[in-house]
Amino acid sequence: DLATAGPSVSVVTDVAGDALLFFTANTSTSTAQGQCLISPDISGATTLAAADAQSAAISSSQANNPFNATGVYLASLNAGTNTIKLMYSVNAGTGTFLRRRLVVTPIS
Repeated sequence: DLATAGPSVSVVTDVAGDALLFFTANTSTSTAQGQCLISPDISGATTLAAADAQSAAISSSQANNPFNATGVYLASLNAGTNTIKLMYSVNAGTGTFLRRRLVVTPIS
């Protein structure tokens, strides 16, 4: 987690189904060739830990060069209350993540 709370959405579903997760952030890292990653984390009726395999990742050849990272993820949700939040990481240096957004759209 970052020092300031990022976006979080709770979704209540009567039956199991899928949801599209759209997320974005303005990112930069203090290290040239560094990579910033944003990944969804789901808790509640469904558990899915944030992981690099389902992340939006962006890298820059220059340090402190801001870029927008955007991801779309299809999640399978169990019936009940599911809380989706975004987790952030870098592979080197210190990362900055601004203008963080999350939209969750249940689909059937």
